[in-house]
Amino acid sequence: MLGDGIRRNIASVSKEERDRLRDAILALQTRLFPGAKTDPIPGGVSYWFKQDEIHDGTHVHVCPAFLPWHRELINRFEAMLREIDPDLSLHYWDWTTDPRALTDSDGNPLDLFTSDFMGNAVGPGGTLIEIGDPWKTAGFYGGPGPYRDTTGNPADPPELVQRRVGVNVGLISPADQQTLLASPDFVSFDDQMEGSGVDLHGRAHEYIGGAIGDPHTSFRDPFVFLLHSNVDRLFAMWQNEPGHPERLDPAQLYKAQSTGHNGYENTKGGDRTTIDPPGTPNPCDDDVQACLQPWWGILSPLEPWAGPGDTAQTAATGIIKNVKSVRPWASPDNQQIFKDSRDPSVVLPPSYDTAPRLSATSLNVSCNPPSVLVGAQTACTATVSNLDPASSQTPSGPVTFSSSRPGSFTPAPSGNLTGTGGSASCSVQFAPSGSSAGAVLITATYNGDANHLGSTGSSSLNVLTPAQALQLVINQIGDLQSNGVLNHGQANSLVVKLDHAIDNLDASRNKRTACNQLSALVHEVNAYVSSGILTPAQADTLLGGPTGVLAAMAAIPC
Repeated sequence: MLGDGIRRNIASVSKEERDRLRDAILALQTRLFPGAKTDPIPGGVSYWFKQDEIHDGTHVHVCPAFLPWHRELINRFEAMLREIDPDLSLHYWDWTTDPRALTDSDGNPLDLFTSDFMGNAVGPGGTLIEIGDPWKTAGFYGGPGPYRDTTGNPADPPELVQRRVGVNVGLISPADQQTLLASPDFVSFDDQMEGSGVDLHGRAHEYIGGAIGDPHTSFRDPFVFLLHSNVDRLFAMWQNEPGHPERLDPAQLYKAQSTGHNGYENTKGGDRTTIDPPGTPNPCDDDVQACLQPWWGILSPLEPWAGPGDTAQTAATGIIKNVKSVRPWASPDNQQIFKDSRDPSVVLPPSYDTAPRLSATSLNVSCNPPSVLVGAQTACTATVSNLDPASSQTPSGPVTFSSSRPGSFTPAPSGNLTGTGGSASCSVQFAPSGSSAGAVLITATYNGDANHLGSTGSSSLNVLTPAQALQLVINQIGDLQSNGVLNHGQANSLVVKLDHAIDNLDASRNKRTACNQLSALVHEVNAYVSSGILTPAQADTLLGGPTGVLAAMAAIPC
């Protein structure tokens, strides 16, 4: 559905939506970033040409940051499309299917390579062919020049953009795609996607051929974004696999849980030896100009958006030389925002039809009262909050409670969340048993729902025996004496009764004696209120509340 934020198989969306996506991409060529093309860092670059400038200036390939960096790239591209048409999403091409022989949502044949959508596919006899319209007449390439590959200026168009679909290699098989999705950890998944494994990303580029087949020019062809949306879709599917919350955790995602080493989580830019076991450095690991595969690490800033390489990169991130400064994330615009691959906006995937976005949650537990006598009840509340700034959906479903010491939950050890505005709560009553005196940890667990990840929270509950509660009352009487409310004789009279009650309880002797002493104390405190010695509020600190004398009498029981 238009406007729901879900990226879908491009074959499944309506022709109207495909047309609107095409029109939005065309409109990117009419919008310019600030400045002039003659500026020291060229300005006046169209939103469309900016994509090639970004990709050409960094070349994040065959390195730990490949997947997160390209996610940031296509997320930003989708945001540009939404500046033009807010209802759009960046849909994907399923690379197990021939883009020239698809079936649309109405069951009709669909060819993505037509002059009213993606342009030409392949020339006669499998030769290269210009991508043609709708792109050529919109100035995506060609014209009178000068051309980008001659001037080096990103504001100039490329002279030619070509394709040769389905000639160089065949389609990716579902079996190879399943091999990718079965990867046990990020290191393995990354290797299958663009390394020494099944290399689905590289094969997809070769299948389309032409400009897309060359990492130096691939982002001159609009089809590349349908391809890379699919790269990210598979990454999202792998991350969202049930039973693997670590794949959505910035501190855990980039590890190599299955191989016994630390993986990519501490990799620095330009320093391949930061993987464990260390890799073998290549001559071009720390230099964009040396080759098209510099070693961008997980700790590397996401360039060029993080700012000029000579300021955004440090010894802590690792340094890759000759990173091109790109406006507006450099002087004089200085719109850079530092971010690396661990940023939650990069780790949490967008929503796809095959991998709905799951929003992170937090869970807070509170018990009221926080101190309670053995056998008495306290109300424990779990509040689950949506942490995803891109979603306002409210978590739903059950929350399960448990305690570190014996006790009972009523009406059950679980409750169903209710709430609005991104936050929901549920409550249960907890009564600690006689053996649970001391600190009791109340833990609540939320397993998530169709839109939210699970979370866990806990709170410490102070559980007192009647004798411990009466000792607290003795302390409160001491405070009243220190503040001049009670004189020595009045305070001592109350304390003696409490001491006698505690002695009888602790010795497990005549509890009736303890109850008589406490009844006498209640009578005496009420008399002090009647005579104006104590205020009702002061009396309540001694008698009332969850750990007062009356609660202790109920717990004995008297």
